[in-house]
Amino acid sequence: MMIRSLLVLSVIGLAAAGPAAALTGDEVRQCNAMAATFEAKEAEINRLKAAQAALAAEAEILGEEWELLEEQRRFSARHAASADEAKAAFETARDAANRAGMDLNSKVQMFQEDAAAFNAKCAAD
Repeated sequence: MMIRSLLVLSVIGLAAAGPAAALTGDEVRQCNAMAATFEAKEAEINRLKAAQAALAAEAEILGEEWELLEEQRRFSARHAASADEAKAAFETARDAANRAGMDLNSKVQMFQEDAAAFNAKCAAD
């Protein structure tokens, strides 16, 4: 949500500032094309954010299940095997959540770079 707020304020602020007097027709078209991509990029970031949150929640649940089964590990070989399976499931989910988080961070960084490029090119006084 914070990304959206910053983006909306940036784009609205730039539109209101009106760099059109300093830009050629081609530059205005390029700026408009750049601005048109921000909504899709924001939607992708929001989708990745939701997916990462879901994966993190799943990993948390699996981690709690593993902790419970780990307490019973010494009861029998079957209990130990169950704990090992739960640990593997948790680690797989945790790794997926971490990868999703890194992907999200990468997309946010690219978005910020695109916004900076837009600001440098299209918001010049």
